[in-house]
Amino acid sequence: MSETQLLRSGFHGDGGRGGFSGVSARDLSPGASDAEVMRVVKMLGLATPAIQRAAKRAVRKAAQRVVSRASKGLAGQFRLQRRKIQARLRLYVRESGFEQKVWMGLNDLAARSLGTPKRTARGVQVGPHFFEGAFVIRKFGRGVYRREGPDRFPLLLAKLEIDQAGAQVLRAAIASTNKDLIDLLRQEVNFELSRTLVR
Repeated sequence: MSETQLLRSGFHGDGGRGGFSGVSARDLSPGASDAEVMRVVKMLGLATPAIQRAAKRAVRKAAQRVVSRASKGLAGQFRLQRRKIQARLRLYVRESGFEQKVWMGLNDLAARSLGTPKRTARGVQVGPHFFEGAFVIRKFGRGVYRREGPDRFPLLLAKLEIDQAGAQVLRAAIASTNKDLIDLLRQEVNFELSRTLVR
């Protein structure tokens, strides 16, 4: 792997929905050309091990920034507690350290998990979210349900759909962080340079 490749590690977004819904993120590509990246490296005269350390830290910080921005964005959009979204985000580090994977669970949120349900004449209010035609069943842990048809049964658990919005928010967080990576890389390269000068 060349020095340029080491510095251009990271992720892009692609997603799907299934039993474990999620969006993967890999191959982060900063908004700078290979020539610019190599110019910084050659100018500072760092050895390959120092470049590797700087690249790993830059990619890790970028991935952490994606997690933070995605959780803040989706929580704000649905007016949810941020911790509920953070619990659905996972950050995985590839063995080499030059790739990160950010995963977001996109399965629907059960209405009961959004707060304390309050019955109204037309349905159930849970925090800022209203579920028309829904009702609360106390013996099922105050779960919020809807009837699937005109009959009494079957019942469906009332849920808040977040899959499309979640995928969009995560992709937006990735796109935003792509623009930051070259700055993060410069910071980490400068840190390695300061260590070299101290020695």
